[in-house]
Amino acid sequence: MSVCKRSTCNMDFWDQRYYSTTKTLSCLMGLWPYQSKTQLIVHRSIIFLLFIIQVIPEILAVFLNSADLDVIMDSVGTFIMDAGFLINAFTYFWNFKKMKILLDNVKENWKIFPKNEGQQILEKYARDGGKLATLYAAGICASGIFFTTEPLQWRLLNTMLNANFSVPLFCTPMEYPMIDVEKYYYVILFIQEISVAVVISMVVVYDLLFFLFSQHVCGLFAGLGYAIENLPVDRHSRSDDRGFRYVKRCIQIHSRAIRFSNSLEDLVVWNFFFMMGLNMIIMSLTAVQVVSNTNAIGRLLKNCVFVISQLVHLFITCFMCQRIIDHSSDLQAKITNSRWCFSTVKTQQLIKLMILRSQIPNQLTAGKLMVMSLETFTVIVKTSASYFTVFLAMQ
Repeated sequence: MSVCKRSTCNMDFWDQRYYSTTKTLSCLMGLWPYQSKTQLIVHRSIIFLLFIIQVIPEILAVFLNSADLDVIMDSVGTFIMDAGFLINAFTYFWNFKKMKILLDNVKENWKIFPKNEGQQILEKYARDGGKLATLYAAGICASGIFFTTEPLQWRLLNTMLNANFSVPLFCTPMEYPMIDVEKYYYVILFIQEISVAVVISMVVVYDLLFFLFSQHVCGLFAGLGYAIENLPVDRHSRSDDRGFRYVKRCIQIHSRAIRFSNSLEDLVVWNFFFMMGLNMIIMSLTAVQVVSNTNAIGRLLKNCVFVISQLVHLFITCFMCQRIIDHSSDLQAKITNSRWCFSTVKTQQLIKLMILRSQIPNQLTAGKLMVMSLETFTVIVKTSASYFTVFLAMQ
């Protein structure tokens, strides 16, 4: 069923199955640009209240246990996650209008291709992006549940095995000096788990929106490549300007794709810069925790899950950026392989312009210093390994 047919129904454009996951989670976090002001205020107030409820006990834990290195090390990873929450939240709020413009462009771009050709390509990329969004959200949520329910897991094991394992009170070091923790333990634990879920969700929602935008860029370049490969020509009439109008339309789509990619770069450039730095630090410190706690199975498993989650997050981000580079670069080969030799001289002049522009691949950067790609992924992992050896030597 084509998008055009869907949009004539009462269903909202963003309620389609490949956008619904991103829309739902964004609405819950108060980050969906099409929400009313009241909804945005209510959702954001609840989110930040839960964030503050989590952060204050974490700060108290470090302050009251400043001489305990284990508490400090366990808290560093949590504070970096909190920093990631603030970076993503600030990025959203600072670029809220830009994000709405990008979403409007996504909706508008579905109308620029023929129904039975380009739209099918856009739908395929949107569908793949929707599957990736669902799998990614489910995977991160599963690792988050594993991380936050650590105390309950150990209590359950103690009950089932009739053992006496050391059970942590919370998944991260926390102190509640003015509350009777034993009396209100499960209430506090429930609130803490909700608060940690909010922090994780902020990172997840930002990634899902990035997946939506990056897949759409790739779909635009893929649809344009298909269109230019099927350039209509008339072998018998060299004066026919049908091909000229067709290529002119392709150039407009190309410009649209480039502008969209540049707008996406403006949205993510500084977020990538700070998040990549945090990624390197948190992976290094968590790896140190893994090596230092080989005898403590529970902490070992928790830290391993945490490291794997960070690696997956980093890899998928770099992979999506690499896809944008590849799709924009592949356009040159598709133009060259088209039937341009049968077109008019005037049309060939336009094709030359497209070839010249397609020689410059579209890229997303971190702070306009580092191009995000799979090569960057390997560089970050190697750098994290270097920090790991330094931190390990400092212990």
